[in-house]
Amino acid sequence: MIFLKGVQNCRYLEKIWLGNNNIETIKNVEKLPFLKQLYLSSNRIKKISGLESAINLDKLWLDGNLIEQVDGLSSLKNLTDLNLAANQIELIGISLDNLKNIRELNLAGNRIGSFKEVLNLTRLPQLTYCNFSDPNYGENPICSLCNY
Repeated sequence: MIFLKGVQNCRYLEKIWLGNNNIETIKNVEKLPFLKQLYLSSNRIKKISGLESAINLDKLWLDGNLIEQVDGLSSLKNLTDLNLAANQIELIGISLDNLKNIRELNLAGNRIGSFKEVLNLTRLPQLTYCNFSDPNYGENPICSLCNY
């Protein structure tokens, strides 16, 4: 399934909930210049792409997908809430460095197993809430380490 087929008639949408729809690819977001919140939970998205023009997004939920790498988010400078829980993410690296306004980040239920990856989040000056474990999504391997 392709995301947002025929969306050209809904250009003033500000919020979209499309969970559990077997969506694999994010497309046509550029036709929604007023979009602020995008919820794509529990789909089949493997790669974060197609969001470059969604510069007004402040909430993005991609939890419960098949994402292995965090990339394709650098243009989302207004993002304050990012949910990437229940994916297959092992590395954070510099992928979130441009998200200077991010306040809430959920990474629970992924494959993060190194404190080195957690240190990458220190470059996010507004980050006040970060989850590596929660009852809905489970925990990362890092949660089992003695210093956690």
